Amino acid sequence: MARTAALQVSVQPTKRISVRNNGTQHVNDYRFIEKDPVLDICRTAVEESGLSYQEIADRSGVSIGTLYSWFHRDTKRPQHLTVKFVLDACEVDVIYKRRDGATIRGARKH
Repeated sequence: MARTAALQVSVQPTKRISVRNNGTQHVNDYRFIEKDPVLDICRTAVEESGLSYQEIADRSGVSIGTLYSWFHRDTKRPQHLTVKFVLDACEVDVIYKRRDGATIRGARKH
């Protein structure tokens, strides 16, 4: 029987308003200092899965070097599909919900 992990993360964006040269305002809905917070979600999923980088690479098709760069080097913004492959390998589903709680898109059953 496969174990399914569940991670629930709520990110509250910070609003930063900047004024452009032409006088219009621009709102940055989210900013981070060093790395995209999705890397923290991936790190937690990898640690909780108990899988080695090699096992995740074999299951996901994502190289060990990519995983190492995410967690120990300079990757700041990983590709969404690469993140999904790693989370799938760790048996974590990515589910998108509206603020009212309704699911708008989830993992497809094959």
